[in-house]
Amino acid sequence: MLPITEYPSFVREAKSYLESGLDNRRQVENAMRYLTGLIAMPERKNVSSINRSFLEYRNQASMNNFITDSTWDDEEFHRAVIQMVKDEVAKQGVKHGTLVIDDTFLEKTGEDMEGVGWFWDHSQNKSILAHNVVSTHYIAGKFHLPLDFDVYVKRKDCADKREFRTKVEIAKELVEKAVGYGLPIDVVVFDSWYMSEELTSFIREKGIEAYVAEEKRDRIVLSDDSKTETNLSEWAKTIPKESFEPVKVYTSLLGEEKVFYAYCASVRMKHLDGTKVKMVVSYKDERLDAGDEGPSFYVTNMRFWESKKTLQTYAMRWPIEGFHRDAKQSLGLEDYQVRKIRGVKRHVAMVFFAYVLLQFGSGFDRIMGDLKANLRTI
Repeated sequence: MLPITEYPSFVREAKSYLESGLDNRRQVENAMRYLTGLIAMPERKNVSSINRSFLEYRNQASMNNFITDSTWDDEEFHRAVIQMVKDEVAKQGVKHGTLVIDDTFLEKTGEDMEGVGWFWDHSQNKSILAHNVVSTHYIAGKFHLPLDFDVYVKRKDCADKREFRTKVEIAKELVEKAVGYGLPIDVVVFDSWYMSEELTSFIREKGIEAYVAEEKRDRIVLSDDSKTETNLSEWAKTIPKESFEPVKVYTSLLGEEKVFYAYCASVRMKHLDGTKVKMVVSYKDERLDAGDEGPSFYVTNMRFWESKKTLQTYAMRWPIEGFHRDAKQSLGLEDYQVRKIRGVKRHVAMVFFAYVLLQFGSGFDRIMGDLKANLRTI
């Protein structure tokens, strides 16, 4: 590729935020250089390749130090990024927002990296060596913004077992941070891995009105007198087929529409201490045939919601898959080659910031124009 000669306009426009989150001019320049490399380079986006991509040569040691050992405060840097998000949300007059919890694997090859572990990847149907990143995303209007993240490390891989945290505990910390930013949040959306009384109670304690989550099909439904227990798969078989209705759901921020066949009812769930919730049973096929897997189940504490509202809200989670794909394929989310967990987190933080810049950047809007409406991802 041709060498990079200057920073994109939307990176330059973010300079004041970088100056508020970093210690000195050299760190700001390194950050602008790193962000530009993540966005502009077509090939692998690690420290050495980013440094080589610029026409103006600089010693690679400076960039290495910036990511792994420099003294800048990660929390101060993150506050600057969040301030940019808050300023734009306020400018756009956003009054309602959705917080999505999700996680992804960043596949690696070296076991000497801090925080890596072996995880079962259902998409590949095998165990992989990876960093497991748990994150929160804010969706409001046309914006899809990655907010916070942390790396989940299995107990056996923790050097100090007292520092171990479950994914749900990490999710609670990230929700608390999001609430602390003062962003308008109406609902939290997450998949079945996080669906627990621990997290749903915490969401209520933080003053967020609603949650929507996928449920595992082996979860137990209680009868009103608590004498009968039935798992969701068996319970779904008792529902007459004529009770299912077609429901149109927009499955992306750009309005792709799909039809699901759904039934909803209020049920008491054992793992939620018998609390009554609204449960939606959903099929993709009008024949109500999902093969051996059976239907999907979605739960919300908003018992007055109907199937369409519940499914449409859960659909806000699906653009996150596009984010993970974009961040890995186009922004170098997996391309880091650092051993220290601090360097890993700084790289991920830079990728998150690069994605935010692409969402907000006036330069990006000018380049893409009307074509942006036809893209399914950033």
